[in-house]
Amino acid sequence: MLFDLKFFKNLKLLHIITKKHFRGEKIGHRKSPQRGASIEFAEYKDYTPGDDLRFIDWNLYGRLETLYIKKFHNEEELTVSVLLDTSDSMNFGKPAKFDHARKLAAAISYIAMQHQDTARVYSFARGLDAATENGFRPGHIHRIMGFLENRVSKGQSTNFEETVTHFILKNRRPGVVFILTDAMFGTDLAVGLKKLFHRRFEVNLVHILAPEEITPDLAGLVELSDIEDSSKVTLQINKQALTIYEEVLKETIDELRKTLIGMRMRYQQSITSTPFESTMLDLFSNMHHRS
Repeated sequence: MLFDLKFFKNLKLLHIITKKHFRGEKIGHRKSPQRGASIEFAEYKDYTPGDDLRFIDWNLYGRLETLYIKKFHNEEELTVSVLLDTSDSMNFGKPAKFDHARKLAAAISYIAMQHQDTARVYSFARGLDAATENGFRPGHIHRIMGFLENRVSKGQSTNFEETVTHFILKNRRPGVVFILTDAMFGTDLAVGLKKLFHRRFEVNLVHILAPEEITPDLAGLVELSDIEDSSKVTLQINKQALTIYEEVLKETIDELRKTLIGMRMRYQQSITSTPFESTMLDLFSNMHHRS
């Protein structure tokens, strides 16, 4: 089971720690306003369990006998979006990178809602896929976890630029974005990131890697198979080949980090052998000190 009692206990501990870090601030370093204080009414939405009862329109209920929630726009209101990579390559490793990423997605959402931010999780591989509903009430985390439990890691990680284009169409107002991925994209990764930069999103890329990728335990004649397109290649693995691999990997990571920093975005590496709580503490601590 991905989300058990121990996981919930760890989430509560993380909340206590991050609450001390932020001292009441929102994830995006904006002061937390009272929700509903906005003067601009946005729209109605159907009531779902966990929504704040204070924003039910009882007059409308008296006429229609159906519960609707009032939604407001607020310049201080912040949306935290999690983009979860569900491509085949995320299945690699023990534990799988995908399971590690799903735990991070749940933890980020939980902490965002505890800080009175709105949280939403999207999945993506060949473009933007399913998404959870927006939620700002702590109880919404159960729906997000149900969504994450039902996700599967399948498909090629192609066209990140298209993923971002669809995401921006659904999110006209800038907010905070966490991208949970192993970053096995083509050159369009940088193009997609630039689009988020120009639309003023605050981007945090969490680069998820398995220990087997960092230091492969391979030797001799080995047939390697691409987990996404099933292509195969046979290689003679020796010490020199492993050294070259490690150098190329380091250069790739350095280039990714440099690209993100150049656009004032954050890069955070997360190894699946490390407890997800450690990644969360590093990630939110870095966000706090960067304000």
